[in-house]
Amino acid sequence: QQGPHVGNRGWTYAGPCVFRDIKGNIYKAVTMAYDGRSNRMRRKEAVGMQELVKEFIKEMKLSSGVNGRRVNEAWNVVSGASRYTLSVNFDRGVLYCTISSSVVRNQLYFQREALIRSLNEHLQNDALFVREWDGPIVRNLILR
Repeated sequence: QQGPHVGNRGWTYAGPCVFRDIKGNIYKAVTMAYDGRSNRMRRKEAVGMQELVKEFIKEMKLSSGVNGRRVNEAWNVVSGASRYTLSVNFDRGVLYCTISSSVVRNQLYFQREALIRSLNEHLQNDALFVREWDGPIVRNLILR
């Protein structure tokens, strides 16, 4: 009986084409090689967890929802106006924010360029944000 390991090499199964070694490191089997003598598959190339998560998000077509949520969280951190923000929508590089206070909206309007720069920096450093195009992430900010 083999138990939780594949053969005697110490690789446990952690999903389709993803393996975890004895120390807990996760690897993606980019190309699998079949060993006819022992009836086993073995890994060829190791990939980091960050790349695996981004690839999973792209393959499952979750990037628009995840990116929208990450932009919403970035807006709350960068603007400091989460208390007055009613809704945040992100579509094709344009961030639409509905603000309940006209005074806060006016202050944010005069800080738009700095807010866009800060949002882009914050999202570029975000590990879960999946970039689907080159150039700035947030190109325009519309305050309503």
